[in-house]
Amino acid sequence: MSESLSDKFKKKWLDLPPRSRTVIAIAVLFGSMVAIGSLFIKPHSKPRKQVEQPAVSNMLLPKPKDTTGEQLSAQNSATQKDVDRLKGDLEAAAKDSRALQARIDEMERERKQPANGVTSDMMKELMEMKGRLEAMERKGTAPGKAPALSDPLPVPTEGGKAGEEPPERAKDQEVSRIRVSGNAATTTVAQAKQESKPTPYLTAGSMFEAILLNGMDAPTNSVAQKNPMPAVMRIKTEALLPNQYSHDVKECFVLVSGFGILSSERAQLRTETLSCVREGGKTMEAKVDGYVVGEDGRVGARGRLVSKQGQKIAQALTAGVLSGFATALTPTQVPRLDLSTGGNNFISTQRATPQSILETGVAKGFSSSANMVSQFYLELAKEMTPVVEIDAGRKLTVVLIKGVELK
Repeated sequence: MSESLSDKFKKKWLDLPPRSRTVIAIAVLFGSMVAIGSLFIKPHSKPRKQVEQPAVSNMLLPKPKDTTGEQLSAQNSATQKDVDRLKGDLEAAAKDSRALQARIDEMERERKQPANGVTSDMMKELMEMKGRLEAMERKGTAPGKAPALSDPLPVPTEGGKAGEEPPERAKDQEVSRIRVSGNAATTTVAQAKQESKPTPYLTAGSMFEAILLNGMDAPTNSVAQKNPMPAVMRIKTEALLPNQYSHDVKECFVLVSGFGILSSERAQLRTETLSCVREGGKTMEAKVDGYVVGEDGRVGARGRLVSKQGQKIAQALTAGVLSGFATALTPTQVPRLDLSTGGNNFISTQRATPQSILETGVAKGFSSSANMVSQFYLELAKEMTPVVEIDAGRKLTVVLIKGVELK
């Protein structure tokens, strides 16, 4: 089923950009105003000839009174006042539409600025302003029709006065009358300027310098990457944004966390939270995604690699050597073969004496204990992973990976 003509126009109207719709709406509004004004003001139009009606004599109705020149002058004055009033109303409507258009242009310029973010409040206000402009357009295209100067003047009725209109016509003009106050539009625009303050926004790539308030011993094992060490930094400079823009974030706090890298002897730090307290007690806190650059311009902060594994390994080695000596000192029974010349060959063994038994027990016990101590030191060396020491008070640079809105 084909779409109706109104649906096609509505679809084309919605497909147009907001800027084009605003321009078309203003053009239609001014065109309608010019068309209405041309109907009321015709300085070069010739007066329409009055068609003489044939005289009809009716003896039953009273004869109307003749219209005097004073009555005609009064009626012309009243008509001219209505025309002037309509012109004033149209000028006020045009002024109000220009103010609304100026406000819409200003909000669009603020939206395009890189340092300012577009909030939901600004978009809501922009839609309200466009709705008001469309409502004014609908009201402005059908104003109340005033009597034209070329229309024939009405004949006053019996008992009527010059310049008076029938009650029905006066009521219609009162209903269709346009009432626009220029002061109200000016006040609304002024209030909108005061209320529409953009929310600060730090774009991706923004950077600022901060001081590390507390140091850390960043472990280099794989467990530390899942549970990094925390730290606090204080911002000491303004945030540098693209295109030479900046934003004041001095004295704000940044929470960071990191772990050590054994190969480069550096601590990799990532940002967690940014918190600020502005004048008047207003607090701002936002999650930030960024990294820390050291004084040498490389990612991460260079530190001192500290490892205590060598000491434990040396102790394990000492215990192993002692275990070997104890094993070597353990007495052993050596079988003896006695070959005599008489032909009586026999094998004899030496029985352990109490002294040899004591020596064997001491040596084997010391060897076993030394071996267990060596294993203990090896396990302890595995647990004592190297750490990267980072001192407090170092001045580092924080770089944002994603933009953040401070609110």
